[in-house]
Amino acid sequence: MNYWQQVISIALTSTLGFGSITAAVAQPSPIDLRQPRNLMGQCRQVNQRAEVYSQRGGNEVIATLERGTEVIIGEPDQLAEQIYVGLPVAGFIPTNVLTYCNTSLPEINPSTGSICINYRVDPMAGLPIRNMPSPQSEERDFVFPKERVTIINTRNENGIEWLQISHPIAGWIENGNPITRDFNTTPCSVLGL
Repeated sequence: MNYWQQVISIALTSTLGFGSITAAVAQPSPIDLRQPRNLMGQCRQVNQRAEVYSQRGGNEVIATLERGTEVIIGEPDQLAEQIYVGLPVAGFIPTNVLTYCNTSLPEINPSTGSICINYRVDPMAGLPIRNMPSPQSEERDFVFPKERVTIINTRNENGIEWLQISHPIAGWIENGNPITRDFNTTPCSVLGL
């Protein structure tokens, strides 16, 4: 007797009062819930400006996708924190910049409080922390992607938004252009931090 025949037989005998419900509970499940999900062909959107790389783990950028761009996953699962996408451009993208399609992305408008440096910032060069809100001001230190900063003030200088921070050290960082909404910071929760 196969699995489904056993289940029907137990259900009928239980309904008619000839069996025990515990027999149905003791039967093994034919579905393994631990099976990995297959992401192939699924839609995701970029939750911040992100680069697409020619090779997994490589550093050759072949395209930059703007926040909200939809991509189609081209492999069953992520490897090394990157996943292959086939559309709109074929290449590898970090999985931590992807969210489900057809969901509203949160408004990114930093105010006072804690926020994180995003992947728009070069992970090798970092983002300078300056004495004053000016690209000519002296560099005090650097912050890098995933690093949390504490904002105490904002200022717009010549079309560039600057954030005054108190952590990790006091100073000013260039956040980006508020018109194009290309920012160097993102709410930490959006980055999964």
